[in-house]
Amino acid sequence: MTTARETALLALDTLLKTTLEGVAPPVVYLARNGGIEHKIEAGDEDDITVSGPARVFAGLQDGEAGQPAPLLGGDIYDHVQEPLLELAALHPDADKRDAALDAALAAIDAAIAADPVLGGACNFYQADPPVFSTIGEASAPMGKAAEVGFNVLFTSESPLG
Repeated sequence: MTTARETALLALDTLLKTTLEGVAPPVVYLARNGGIEHKIEAGDEDDITVSGPARVFAGLQDGEAGQPAPLLGGDIYDHVQEPLLELAALHPDADKRDAALDAALAAIDAAIAADPVLGGACNFYQADPPVFSTIGEASAPMGKAAEVGFNVLFTSESPLG
């Protein structure tokens, strides 16, 4: 039997993957909890040219689970899970990587507005503002990263989610 937590995380992962597949330039969506660092460190920026599009990678981490709050009677619990989406846009041209990252974030924002309960998998979810960082040497940055935290609220009959 799948827990309410796993159901909500799978729904968010599916929504993000589906949403980001339709973004231009295409986003390489990695396996859940896989992390994008190894993909970037593997030398995938070798085939990026100044005239070509940015390469964008994304991956969802399960994140932290909050303390469950028992509801009346103690048989039902409210939970908050805080998954983290990692995004990275690689390109030597800052404008192209900024535009690629912005397109991905805009698509995610639209998907959240269209389905704020993940098809019924959770009570509600929302995204936190992205936190940006630079990838590569300070003198010659190759990419820009963003981390987007989510707050996924769901109810379960178990304190474990």
